[in-house]
Amino acid sequence: CRRMNVLLGVIQTSLSDLEKGLNGQLNMTQAMEDLCTAFTISQWPGRNPYAQCVWEKFAWPSKKALLPQYADMIRRHGQLTAWTEELATPISVWLSGLFNPMAYLTGVTQVTSRATGQPLDKMTQETHLTTYKDASAIPPEATFPENGAFVHGLF
Repeated sequence: CRRMNVLLGVIQTSLSDLEKGLNGQLNMTQAMEDLCTAFTISQWPGRNPYAQCVWEKFAWPSKKALLPQYADMIRRHGQLTAWTEELATPISVWLSGLFNPMAYLTGVTQVTSRATGQPLDKMTQETHLTTYKDASAIPPEATFPENGAFVHGLF
C-alpha cells in the first residue's frame, strides 16, 4: 500500500502543479513540460529516461500506453483498498496487480511450509488450473485451498 500511496501522491502533486502552470499561477518547469509531452504521445510520464516527471520511477514495470496503465492503476488501487478494508486475504488475488508478485508467492510458500511442517528449502510451487472463468465466479462460500492460494490475472 505504501508504494501505491507514494505513486498516487506523486501523480496528484504533478497534476496539480501542471494545472497551476497552465493557469499561470506557477512558472512552467521542465517536469511540467515533460508531463505535457507524455500526455501528448499517450505515454506514462517518466518513461523517457531524460524526463524530469517521475511517475515511472514509482510505478510497476510496464510498457503499456497511458490509458491502459492508468486503468491498471485503478484496478490495483481497488484490490489494495478491498484487501486493507477487510484486513483479510481475498479468496483470489490478482497476481499481476501486485507490485512484487514474487513476494506474495514466497509468503504463500512459507505459510504452507509452516502448516505442513515441511522444511522451506524442500517446498516447490505448482500451478493447477480451475474451471472458474474469473475471480467473481468463485462462490462466496468457497474456502481457501488446503495448501496454496487462488490467483487470477496471469498473462
